Amino acid sequence: MREFKVKDKVKWYEFGDKPLWDFDRPNFVSGPGKWVDGVVTSATDAVFDVCGCSGVLRWPQPAHCRSMYGEPGYLELVEAVPEPQFSIRTVEGLDRLRIFYKDACKPETGFPEYCRPELEAICKKMNDGGGEK
Repeated sequence: MREFKVKDKVKWYEFGDKPLWDFDRPNFVSGPGKWVDGVVTSATDAVFDVCGCSGVLRWPQPAHCRSMYGEPGYLELVEAVPEPQFSIRTVEGLDRLRIFYKDACKPETGFPEYCRPELEAICKKMNDGGGEK
């Protein structure tokens, strides 16, 4: 399972305002329950924070030893944030910038460093769906 990233949409099961799972063990709660939607607001290699209707909750990343992904009612990915398709890199040994599509590069295209702000704006627009891919 991939690590969770900022802006991923997720859901988990809650009773009242407490999630069924508290980091790595089930909460002992009762009463009516419901699925709650949230969005990842920050992430590290180990944990990430999710903002939902009951506030901000911390969850472990899938590779963390205390994660319980796959257990009923535990956090589930609803919609992954789109991966960037376009980026800018300086080709080693050259003083020219290149626009990359995923990991491919067209060697004949190169731009001077002063073009970086415009190239970053172009990549952002294309990654946000504003350009053809």
